[in-house]
Amino acid sequence: MHSKPNVDRGHMFECPTCDSSQVYTETVQHKFTYGVGDTAVDLTCQLPVRVCENCGGRFIDEVGEMVRHETVCRHLNRLTPGEVLRIRENCGTQAAFGELTGIGEASLSRWETGASIPSKAYDCYLYLLTYPENLHRLQAQASRLRSESEAPRAHQFQCIQITEARLSQQRCFSLRRTA
Repeated sequence: MHSKPNVDRGHMFECPTCDSSQVYTETVQHKFTYGVGDTAVDLTCQLPVRVCENCGGRFIDEVGEMVRHETVCRHLNRLTPGEVLRIRENCGTQAAFGELTGIGEASLSRWETGASIPSKAYDCYLYLLTYPENLHRLQAQASRLRSESEAPRAHQFQCIQITEARLSQQRCFSLRRTA
């Protein structure tokens, strides 16, 4: 199946071999192996392949790589980068989401761009945040913790009275060698 002209989501393509702009997209069924050894599985996806009319070169770009990545995510039953992005956007910036959830901005960025896949635990955590009531609970907890940390505190440290008995005990204390 051909898709002409060479524009996909507003992006013009150039052939990496001959720099021609005479590139069209062909969607092909693509089978690839994910994993190694006994755990390897064959996965299949509909892959957009860019084809140069000038030199006949065929290539995949970041769109094709993302299609493969999303296929792996679905196989692993994990959120796709787009889904992670939508969840995070409900909280605003990566920094704001990181502060709220405790998830580092670097990890979040890797998940959103498809550079890596969240662990099962983080995937479950992110999935729970697709429910607005869970996000509101987390925001309420963060707000409560902020207000508690800003409240004036009574004595944080307890003074220990130094007595002769304590001083004597301290003088008798010695470190022993372990066997």
